[in-house]
Amino acid sequence: MENVVGCDVAKDWIDVHGPDRVCRIDNALKAARRLARELPAGSRVGMEATGQLHVMLADTLVRQGHVVFVINPRWIHNYGKGLGLRGKTDRTDAALIARFVAAEGHGLHPYVPASAQNRQLRSLLLRRHKLVQLKVATCQSLGKAATKIVAQFEKAIGEVEVAIELLIQRSPEWKRLHQRLLTEPGVGPVLAGFLLEVLTRIPFRNQDAFIAHTGLDPRACDSGHSRGRRQLSGHGDALLRSALFTAAMSSCRRGTWRPFYEIQLRKGLAPTAALVVVARKLGRVAFGLFKSGAEFDASRLERPA
Repeated sequence: MENVVGCDVAKDWIDVHGPDRVCRIDNALKAARRLARELPAGSRVGMEATGQLHVMLADTLVRQGHVVFVINPRWIHNYGKGLGLRGKTDRTDAALIARFVAAEGHGLHPYVPASAQNRQLRSLLLRRHKLVQLKVATCQSLGKAATKIVAQFEKAIGEVEVAIELLIQRSPEWKRLHQRLLTEPGVGPVLAGFLLEVLTRIPFRNQDAFIAHTGLDPRACDSGHSRGRRQLSGHGDALLRSALFTAAMSSCRRGTWRPFYEIQLRKGLAPTAALVVVARKLGRVAFGLFKSGAEFDASRLERPA
C-alpha cells in the first residue's frame, strides 16, 4: 500500500500528515532532509503551491526518491468545501492534502525540479513584474509628484531586463529559442522570456496541455439541454496568462493580429472575449514554434484558435 503524506507549508514550519506521522517540523533544510530520510521509500507527498516557500521541501523529497505533487491551493480549498469541512487549521489542511492525493493522485502530474537557470530566469521575471506593479501604483497614487520615484523604478526595471537578456544569451539553446519566439508578431522580449521559462521547464504533452497551463482554456458549463456560458478556467500560470493578454491588447491595435481580432468581433464576440481568443492563439503559435524549430509563418493565423 502506498504511503501518502500531506504537507501544509508555512513560512516558519511545515505540518505533516501521514498514516504513521502527524507532526510539525521547521521549514528548514535540515528538518526537510530528516523527514525525507524517515518517510518510507517512494512515498507520495502532496503540498500546495506557495510561491517559493514549498520549493525547498519539494526538491529535497524528490532527491530522496519520493513522488511529489505541488497542487493548486484553489483545488484543495474547493475539495474541502465539497467534503463539508467546517474548520481550517494548518493541521487539518495537511490532512486534507493527504486525502486529496490519495483520492486524486492518479490524475496529478509529479513535480519536476526546475534547473538553476530556469529558477534564475523566473526570479528575474517575477522581480520585473513586481517593479512594474509598484511603478503603476506609485503613478496612480502620487501623479506628477511621483516623477523622480518613477524614474528610479524605470531604472531598476531596465537593470532587470538587462540581467534577463544576459542570462538568455549565456545559453546558445535558449538564445536560439528566444530569437525564434520573437519572430512571432506581438511577442516582445518580456513575453518571450515567460514563454521560454515555461516551455523549457515543463514537458507539455501537447498544445492543449500548454494552453491549459496558461489558464486561457475555456471551461464548459452545460447541464442537460442547457449550454452555459464559457468562461476561462483561470488555472495555471497567472503571470504568463497576463503577459499573453497584454500582448494581445497591444498587437490588436494594429499590425498582423488586427484582422484576426476583427474576425472574432464579426463572430459576435465581445472585445474582451476576442482579445482572449487572440491571446490563446499567441500561445498556440508560440508552442508550435518551440516544438517545430521553425520561425513564424503568417499562414498559421488562418487556423482555428
